[in-house]
Amino acid sequence: MVSELFELDTTELATSEQNLQAFKQFKISTQSGLSLRARALFICAGAGAFLPKKPAVANLAEFENIGVFYQIPSFDLIQNQAVLIQGDDENALQASIQLAQAYEQKDIKQVVYHIHRREVFTASTELQMQFKQLQQSGQIVFIAGQVKALHGQQNASDFYKLERIEISLSATAETYFLQVAIYCPLLGLSPKLGPLQNWGLALEQKHLPVQLPYYSTEVNGIYAVGDINHYLGKRKLLVTGFHEATMAAYDCAEQLKQGKVLLQYTSASKQLQTRLGLTIE
Repeated sequence: MVSELFELDTTELATSEQNLQAFKQFKISTQSGLSLRARALFICAGAGAFLPKKPAVANLAEFENIGVFYQIPSFDLIQNQAVLIQGDDENALQASIQLAQAYEQKDIKQVVYHIHRREVFTASTELQMQFKQLQQSGQIVFIAGQVKALHGQQNASDFYKLERIEISLSATAETYFLQVAIYCPLLGLSPKLGPLQNWGLALEQKHLPVQLPYYSTEVNGIYAVGDINHYLGKRKLLVTGFHEATMAAYDCAEQLKQGKVLLQYTSASKQLQTRLGLTIE
């Protein structure tokens, strides 16, 4: 995910790079540490980035990607660990079922813990029946309750190792500790604008206003297409997004070329046919 966007000071660029510049240059950085430079940006964010819903646990971030995962990690990582899965939908129940079945196939004497505030699920009836059967056989242990806090130890590298989870039972509000090393809250996804809100671009009700007919933002060189943009008469349809992207791409190409771009058709252009590997009689 792109975390930061900066406009570069073009006066500091080499002369050869200035010659390539039709408009501003940008630097983007990702959460994984990758940095890229671009002369134009297209923001096609839809309603935002779909991020995992996180439970309201105060110290959750301390254990993320170490003991807390928003999808089931590789089996090699968890086969010898006690795992707690949280959720009530298809994805959550399927994860517990598949993990319990994997333990059985490999003859690993380990149960799968599964927690939800009550034993009522939104998953399909068929999946719930499989889940119940594995409960009855003792391969899945269901807990009606909520996660209150995570507990572990900090190692020499300042990473936290998850050791136990504090749980509040729904029926009695009694609190107890469950010894687990892996916690997977599978609560679904929700669209969020995320870091885009901090890029210095004008927003109107969580959308980027654009100028017609090329769907450009107020920053020259940055375009917004798809559900993330807003203009008079906007319709959130796939076909609309294709049109917006086409118009924005032609404008960007002409800006960079500093001249008109030839409109070509696959039915007539030998160049396009060659690029696409097509043979049209």
